[in-house]
Amino acid sequence: KWGIEIDKIPCISPQELEQYKNDVVIIVPTGHHISVVQQLKEAGYKNIKVILSLLAFKNNLLYCAYPNKLEEMKQNVLALMEICADYKSQVIIFELIKNWFANQNPDNTSYRRLCVGEQYFDKEIIALGDKEVFVDIGAWDGDTIFSFLRKQQNKFEKIHAFELDKNNYLQLQENIGLLNDEVKNKIALYNIGAWNKKEKIFYDEFGTGSKITNDVESQTGLVDRLDDILYNQNVTLIKMDIEGAEIN
Repeated sequence: KWGIEIDKIPCISPQELEQYKNDVVIIVPTGHHISVVQQLKEAGYKNIKVILSLLAFKNNLLYCAYPNKLEEMKQNVLALMEICADYKSQVIIFELIKNWFANQNPDNTSYRRLCVGEQYFDKEIIALGDKEVFVDIGAWDGDTIFSFLRKQQNKFEKIHAFELDKNNYLQLQENIGLLNDEVKNKIALYNIGAWNKKEKIFYDEFGTGSKITNDVESQTGLVDRLDDILYNQNVTLIKMDIEGAEIN
């Protein structure tokens, strides 16, 4: 995005930023702040502020800093803990909630120690067999599918891959098309988003982060219920990474 304007604000490169080095505050509003801050410090920037407001209780969209909702939050968190399939997931939830009340010191809001190598196929939680029917919702360019195929050595029953974004879907088609016929013939691709009803929607196009919007000037796409598309399928594993649409 270097060289373009976003809402009339110019987006400049790190090289262009050099000329303002001593005259600006660098605000880092991302959960990946550790590596970003390190890079900035190595480049000689001194006035750096990390802003993690989305992790703060005072800005939480559901509870909105109402102290009288703390008991409601507690009960919801405990209920969520109860349905976790493993202890590690409970620890992650605890860390997330704890950080809502942190003082926004970046050192107190790091999740690096909780990370594992396998994003979706942690062997401590999921034991994959040779007859998996894998549903990938938010398939992007097929990255998770290829991870699944490597882990399974191409042994599976069926893959259903859903991708709402048209450009991502074309890339997904191209990448899956490179597989041998025996594998790709067992992979069904859908240029559809998962939702709680069938309808036409608008979405903002952000590559890996495309999401449904109310902006009629945005891209149009189709969404539908999994129950209606896969009604007779024996699904064994569902992965969702769909920018907040998971609940629907």
